[in-house]
Amino acid sequence: MTEPIDQAVRERALHPERSFIVQAPAGSGKTEILVQRYLRLLGREAEPDAVLAITFTRKAAAEMRERVARSLREAASDSGDVPPHRQRSLELARRVLEQSGKRGWDLPDNPARLRIITIDSLGSWLAASSPVSSGGGALGSLRADAVPLYETAARMLLNDGIRLGDEDVQTLLRHLDGSGQQFTELVARMLAKREQWLPLLGAGDNAAALNAALRNLAGREIGRMLQSLGNHRGKFEKAFADYWTTADEPDDPSNPDALAGWGRAANDLLTLKNEWRVRFKKELGEKLERALRESGEFQERLSRLRILESPGYEAARLQLVQSVMRVLRGAFAQLKVLFAQRRETDYTEVSQAALKALGHGDRPSLLAERLDTRLRHILVDEFQDTSRTQLDLLQQMTREWQDGDGRTVFMVGDPMQSIYGFREADVRGYLRVCEHGLAALRPELLRLTVNFRSTPKLVDWFNTVFPRVFPAQGDALLGTVAYTPCKPAPEAKPGNAAARLHYFRKGDHESEVAIVEQIVRTTLENRPDGTIGILVRSRTHGEEVSNALGRTGIPVNRTEFERRKRFSVVQDLAAIARALAQLSDRIAWLAVLRAPWCGLTLKDLHALCHDAPGDTVWDLLRDAGRVGRLSSDARERLARVVPVLERALRLRGQLDFRSWVEGTWLALGGPAGNSDENCLRHAAEFLDSLAETSQGSQIDNAVARTLKLTDEFVSNPETGARVQILTMHKAKGLEFDTVILPGLGRDIRGGRAPVLRWWQPPPGESWLAAEEGAATLLAVPPSRRKQDTDPVYEYLDKLEKAREDAERRRLLYVAATRART
Repeated sequence: MTEPIDQAVRERALHPERSFIVQAPAGSGKTEILVQRYLRLLGREAEPDAVLAITFTRKAAAEMRERVARSLREAASDSGDVPPHRQRSLELARRVLEQSGKRGWDLPDNPARLRIITIDSLGSWLAASSPVSSGGGALGSLRADAVPLYETAARMLLNDGIRLGDEDVQTLLRHLDGSGQQFTELVARMLAKREQWLPLLGAGDNAAALNAALRNLAGREIGRMLQSLGNHRGKFEKAFADYWTTADEPDDPSNPDALAGWGRAANDLLTLKNEWRVRFKKELGEKLERALRESGEFQERLSRLRILESPGYEAARLQLVQSVMRVLRGAFAQLKVLFAQRRETDYTEVSQAALKALGHGDRPSLLAERLDTRLRHILVDEFQDTSRTQLDLLQQMTREWQDGDGRTVFMVGDPMQSIYGFREADVRGYLRVCEHGLAALRPELLRLTVNFRSTPKLVDWFNTVFPRVFPAQGDALLGTVAYTPCKPAPEAKPGNAAARLHYFRKGDHESEVAIVEQIVRTTLENRPDGTIGILVRSRTHGEEVSNALGRTGIPVNRTEFERRKRFSVVQDLAAIARALAQLSDRIAWLAVLRAPWCGLTLKDLHALCHDAPGDTVWDLLRDAGRVGRLSSDARERLARVVPVLERALRLRGQLDFRSWVEGTWLALGGPAGNSDENCLRHAAEFLDSLAETSQGSQIDNAVARTLKLTDEFVSNPETGARVQILTMHKAKGLEFDTVILPGLGRDIRGGRAPVLRWWQPPPGESWLAAEEGAATLLAVPPSRRKQDTDPVYEYLDKLEKAREDAERRRLLYVAATRART
């Protein structure tokens, strides 16, 4: 068997006394190398808990744990049927078994001793292990969906602010045109991401520092823009020399006149839509003009700089920022009170408690010292998806470690696959560690280059297309990365074709769906054993395809692609939940009476309530005269159902919401009409979700929660299906013989702007820091009604859009590289 061209790099990654950060592009076998490194270290240590492997999802942790356990099983059985590429893993596993036998670990029968956990589990363990006096051990039960708590805290703050005349609350409320609903929603959303802005609470109080940070950021943009011109820079500066005075250099943003000069240059070069003008000034010359038009980076940065012709914070805007920061501080305090009252917590609180449990700065806690004596190696999967807080946690855990002291870190990831910005993942942390290291450690950067998944023709297509999709150079400011070419595996079959593009008129979704259906049919006919992945950017983009394939009878697995409310069993449970929570919910009560366990006809329902619009359905059911007007069949059915509902209503407040709803459903005979395994699974999932969202909440809020749950997307697996529809994000880590990417030209509807926009430098960077120590920019979106503008907010908004655009390009790479053939 021919070795891959990067085999030497793979072997070096197993050096047990060196720290590494490994760039592992799609299909390069990163999980296998992670498992091999884990086995290599485990075979040398005195205790298995000296080696810690961290993943970001339970699925990834389970997969890695299973691969390690499988290697140990195969080594124990001494099977000769192991594929050649796994022989190295088998060799390392034998050493682990020898160590296990010497030390009495009994790993084959006790795999729970393997320390392979998610980063959330690590945070929970650290928080729970800290003394109660430090706040960690006092955390309540973990709430998976804490949105109701965020909303309650925001609502409490709003009500108190109005009642007590709080100036900051009223300032924000006026800015939102008096909408209490917007106030609650926006503040609740901020509480969900508070780990990002809590460290910034004091940043809005120093106007000089904010203005200095803005100038420094603009200077960074100018420097990168001029750098992109290469040898043409001198020609450019000469052509626009009259736009800057002799005292002002074009790359000196400390003088407002310099930025004003860039604004004038932008007006000469760009249209109002930030597109290149048809004609440039003659002084530029043909070569410089060509260089400018070919530089998308120069154009993008220039379009941002023109916003800052008059850089700085206006007094009124700064006061608004300060008011919003104080509102957020108050909302956080309300949330802490709620956590204490209800003895609950969320993932953010756990991660903050984990950091606190390790101590501060150069003062490690007793827990950190105890951990330091036992833990010798840390392995991190998907390192490109770390958030700031998670990177802080890793730095705290390794702050006493030194290169050469026998303790190592091993981080595997691919910046080209960083696609979880909405989960606070920041690829700039990966880039920072590559350049500056982690704490005092300086991991060696290794790059894998072989793609074992895709055929050579596909690999060639990736290497042709994606250098034009990705920027030519990465930028730590925006978190952009350049494309790294890959190579096909040795002895890989060439494959029949690479990629085919199908173009449609904008909005012609019907033709697009028809083509997708045709490709699926043809592929299934030609490759009976092949798998097909239909990957879309958002679920709404795939609903038409899902429905079309459903009509053809082709078995399809839909991963979190169908809303719960499509399933009748969920509709029935939701009707019970709403009816029990609110007697006045007439639609829910009529649905309960119409459901299979009762089955009243529309004629009987009309006779029951058409002439009593002001009465509840429950009151009408207890009116003997009114019930007597119904058909004999209806009266017979109600004689069985009404006593069940009466008993259920008497239990109000005595049971948790999930038990109350489920008990009523069972008593009514709900499962009898839904004996199908999938129906019962959907019922159980809905009830579990209802339990999570109802913890500690008032029953009066149950209607909103229930409606939200029924609108959520869930999976609907179908046995034997070879076609799968899922989002591109969900497809990460999967592979298919054929990949179809519909809807690439469709937009995704954006959400409402957050109540506060901020910008921080990359983790660990200090180039934005002003003399006063601030390195953060803050802005509040302008009021829609007043149609006012704010250059700082507009600039930060453009930076955020640039970050999102870079992530969309990486998402396309992730989707395309799921294909095998």
